[in-house]
Formats: sequence, structure tokens, C-alpha cells
Amino acid sequence: MVTQNESLTLSSGARFGRYDILCPLGAGGMGEVYRARDTRLGRDLAIKILSRKLSAGKQDLERFEREALPLPHSITQI
Repeated sequence: MVTQNESLTLSSGARFGRYDILCPLGAGGMGEVYRARDTRLGRDLAIKILSRKLSAGKQDLERFEREALPLPHSITQI
């Protein structure tokens, strides 16, 4: 859920590594989620970007990794 004072940091059409950002899907306490296109594999996927305020904390990174584990076809952290 995005609150009034929060905004997604990537916009549609932006490039994030080899991924083209198609649209924002949502945001929450851990970060933002985007629908993206993998330009190398030619398929759509979801990318979750850890919030800047959390990315420095070891516990937050471990939680982020745990949440990704049960997802089929999870992508590697970049």
C-alpha cells in the first residue's frame, strides 16, 4: 500500500539493469514492487526493490531473502 507521502521510485519506461520497468504494482514496508520485462530472457516478471531505509540493515535483508524463497522462479538479488 502506498501512503500519501510515499511514491514509487521507478516509473514506467525506466530501465533497471537488464529489466525494463513496465508499471508499478505496489509498495509496502519492505519496498516497491514493479512489473518488468527481462530483456535477456524476453519474459515479464515482478521485481521487488528493497526500501533505501531498510537496505543497510542485515535483519531487513534476511527478511527480504526469506520472503523471496517460497516464490517459484524468484530472481537473484542484484
